[in-house]
Amino acid sequence: MVKQKKWTMIICMTLFAFISCLIALPYTTAVLVPPPGVEITKTQLLITLIINITVQSFIAIIIGVYLGPKVGLKANIIRNWIYKDTNEKFNGRSVLYAILAGVAGTAILILIDYYVFMPQLEELAKYSAERKDISFLTGLSTIFQGGYAEEVMLRFGAMTFVVWLLSLIFKKNYA
Repeated sequence: MVKQKKWTMIICMTLFAFISCLIALPYTTAVLVPPPGVEITKTQLLITLIINITVQSFIAIIIGVYLGPKVGLKANIIRNWIYKDTNEKFNGRSVLYAILAGVAGTAILILIDYYVFMPQLEELAKYSAERKDISFLTGLSTIFQGGYAEEVMLRFGAMTFVVWLLSLIFKKNYA
């Protein structure tokens, strides 16, 4: 991938990380509380959070774009969206299975949280009771931030970096 294409991908992916933070603002605004003893307004804290997530995503994306192809991780589906230079597309059935598994996993975690942890942890039950006023749609707004920005940081950035380091240690070349 030529340098200009790499930077186009980096900018597009970083812009989406920034947008994902904006989409999650209704939830973030509802739950974010400045730490005790810190003189910062909620607006300043929100701006700092958005900048932090965007910059971390930017760094992770640079790592993924530059090191990924060296270890065989090429992100062809994203490349196809941006450049139309691969034939890689989402498999609709796989996406449906992933969504169903995500919904089932979330339901199981909510049930475990409600029936196992909340009765045991008084602070968790208190925190949950305080957050009852947050609507389902407001909570749903976090899907993009968690589903995109966090995955970019952990999978595209951190995982790629670890795989690249391991390839150096074990002298494997995947390119």
